[in-house]
Amino acid sequence: MTHVKQTATAVAASRLVPRATLAMGTMGALVGGTVAAAKHIRSVKQGEMEKEEAVRGVVREAAGTGLATAAATAVVGTLGMTGFVAGIGIVALATGTKYLWDMNTGQKKSNAVAVKAEQVVESENVVEPEVVEEPAPPKTTVKKTTTKKTITKK
Repeated sequence: MTHVKQTATAVAASRLVPRATLAMGTMGALVGGTVAAAKHIRSVKQGEMEKEEAVRGVVREAAGTGLATAAATAVVGTLGMTGFVAGIGIVALATGTKYLWDMNTGQKKSNAVAVKAEQVVESENVVEPEVVEEPAPPKTTVKKTTTKKTITKK
């Protein structure tokens, strides 16, 4: 009878892992995309990034955080971790997965930023200031003088 209970529990748990993985992956994508959108909005407003590039960056970041969270959830769920240990496992695995994602997707610098930097350099006529050496002040000598005071008593 206990074998049947254990099997039923294992089957129920195996059905929950894919659902939890999907739910956590979706939440990870939402959070990662929101953070990326906030950063990219500022960059677009300051003219450091084009809108299309910002959208691509948000999608890339959302996908990376979603996949990292989903992968970590799947591993932790499959291993049967629960509680605090599961939380630490998800954080560690998701961090490592996201790190690998970022390394392989190659966060490239914006062409718009490079073009803008070139335009700024070309538009400014930078003239280096002439270095003028000032003559050293003349050397002065201090002459010591002593005065004698006479004291008279009355």
